[in-house]
Amino acid sequence: MASEVSEVKYAKNDADSFIHCSEDYTSLMEKHFIIWLAQKRFLVASSLVEERKCVAEIADLLRYIKDQLVFDQCIDQLAKLHGKVKLWRDAVVQARGEARTKNDLPSSMNDLQREAELLRQFGLFVRENCYYAIGEEDEDSMRISNFIMEPLFHIEDESNGTRIFRMRNIYNVCRVIELKESELCSLSNFQQKAGSLGNYVWLAKIDKLNRVKEYLYSKTDTAERIRKLGWNGTKGFFAFGNGILVEGAFRNVDDLGIVRGVNGKAFYIPATSKIYLHNQEIFQFERLMVHENRNGVKLYDYVSRLTDVFGENASIAFCYLLSTLFRDIIFKRTRHFPILNLFGEKGTGKTTLATSLQSFFLHGIDPPNLGVTSVPAMNDRVSQAVNTLVVLDEYKNDLDIRKIAYLKGLWGGGGQTKKNTNTDGMAAQTIVTTGVALCGQDKPTQDMALYTRVIFLAFSKTSFNQMEKRHYEDLVALCNLGLTHLTIEILTHRELFEKNFPEIYSITKRELAAKLENETIHDRIFGNWVIPLATFRTLETVIDVPFGYTELFETAVKGIRNQNELAQESSEVADFWNMLQGFQTSGKCIDKTHYHIRYLKAFRPLSAKEDIEFMEARPVLYLNMAAVASLFNSRNMNATANRSNWSTIMSYLKSHSSYLGLKQDRFTILLPSGLPDYTIEVVNGEQVRKVKVNRPKALCFDYLQLKDAFGLELETEVITDVQDSDNF
Repeated sequence: MASEVSEVKYAKNDADSFIHCSEDYTSLMEKHFIIWLAQKRFLVASSLVEERKCVAEIADLLRYIKDQLVFDQCIDQLAKLHGKVKLWRDAVVQARGEARTKNDLPSSMNDLQREAELLRQFGLFVRENCYYAIGEEDEDSMRISNFIMEPLFHIEDESNGTRIFRMRNIYNVCRVIELKESELCSLSNFQQKAGSLGNYVWLAKIDKLNRVKEYLYSKTDTAERIRKLGWNGTKGFFAFGNGILVEGAFRNVDDLGIVRGVNGKAFYIPATSKIYLHNQEIFQFERLMVHENRNGVKLYDYVSRLTDVFGENASIAFCYLLSTLFRDIIFKRTRHFPILNLFGEKGTGKTTLATSLQSFFLHGIDPPNLGVTSVPAMNDRVSQAVNTLVVLDEYKNDLDIRKIAYLKGLWGGGGQTKKNTNTDGMAAQTIVTTGVALCGQDKPTQDMALYTRVIFLAFSKTSFNQMEKRHYEDLVALCNLGLTHLTIEILTHRELFEKNFPEIYSITKRELAAKLENETIHDRIFGNWVIPLATFRTLETVIDVPFGYTELFETAVKGIRNQNELAQESSEVADFWNMLQGFQTSGKCIDKTHYHIRYLKAFRPLSAKEDIEFMEARPVLYLNMAAVASLFNSRNMNATANRSNWSTIMSYLKSHSSYLGLKQDRFTILLPSGLPDYTIEVVNGEQVRKVKVNRPKALCFDYLQLKDAFGLELETEVITDVQDSDNF
């Protein structure tokens, strides 16, 4: 029996499965529907608010009962269920009154009437452009402002949204205002902000303001503010300061800065809004990055003029610009994005080339001078927009080391790290979202780590004929009109670029590696140049320019070789050997004291078990590092800096491919006068002078490799005075 009970399953049954005959039906207790519904509603009501809603719902049904006897019976039963009889009778009276009010309203109610009815629901009404609060019972109505507000848009923000209103005062003077949510929550702040615009006075307390807010909020549309211009990956559009490029079409903002109907939403760009028309101190960058379409030049003609003026450098620079337009796609594949470095004397046109490219986004402004620009200002500049180009001018090797370090970080997409006071208060790193063009008269070799993070383009021509000057002036005038229409043209190919770039990048990288397989190229330099090459190759079929991929490839190979050669010449290791050569030339670095060159067919460094064998006698440079260190440490630096720099140089020397290992050798000891130290001994009755030597562990290098890599020449020869110097 117990097992049978345990198998009973409860489920919903139809009436005919429960009622089998008329006796079953008549045995059921009859209950009025309203009472049955009330029991169900009050059973789940868990708060006073929900109970009041139940009372209102049941009272609204009770007013339909015409039979007074049935009505009274329901009231009595409901009073046993909840409250008292009076509560239910009053609730029915209220329900009938509200229904009567609704029925009295004409079906063709106009907008003003609907507005007045909505206001009345919040205890307000409007008279002569002023808000009035409806009084309680015997109280008179009270004027609470001398203006009314028309809600235009709610600007969505997770921390402090804003709302745009049109205010009209008693004198019919209109002003548009944008209020932060915090200003609407503080009576004094609200009064101050409204009063700042003119004769707009709020007279009541915060409770009346909350009534007006509730009324206004109920009829406000929402727009999303665009915080960063450029590419918006989440929404799929490219934003300018005066509109949005979406699905190949540019949509202008209205006079309030609103763009409607973008993917079913509205967006807010405040830069050109009439609200801030007379405040020129805010939204300065956003007001510069606008699409005006004043220029009709074709892409082919523009690039032709650019290459006519700047030559091969222009083709690489233009491809770098193409890369910045799709920087987010490229960075996702490579995890780095190079800096474009334009180097040359003043008057060579390097800054003009950079500003010409910048005209694809903003025009008519000079780039910031790095000498007087702070790191936070640089940080703001490179994070103001997405997939755009920022130009930084006047790079110098004597810049603050913190600026050099910041520039290095741009390559990996990381900006300044600072405390995030707007959210969780934790440290946060600014995300760099732009390409950067770095112009200057100094080659960026103060830190070679920066030099290997750039695409290096050198400019050397400083004099130009009249034809070249005219071409230059025409190009400048063209760029001053703005080139944003070309930006829009190129951005229409984003879908194609996103689909094909990863594969083309891999192919281009393999081809370039094969071309340079017999050369030693720095990895970063190689990776930097692949990006503009692969970008152009991806877009070559859809853009019209006066050069092709093959020509660009050869230009890039020359650029890589040139930059790599300069990197070797300017490295810390190269500086060491150059200085050593200088010490030898000036007589400070002496053979057999500071260094010694031996020709060997085999060489075995200390701690090695086998010889390094050569095909023929090969020169090996033995370097007495203790003696050489005294030459370098004699420079005007403090002891701590000397130790730190010397330790770094030693580490670089030992990691160079020419380093063979440590080995002891004899070196002459010098007196303070610079002459060899010696002793005189008597051997077989004769005085013999013997030079003092020591046997330190010397750093040994492949001398021929040093000659090839750094042009080191420590071997000397002796010639007579009468020999013509042209013969050697």
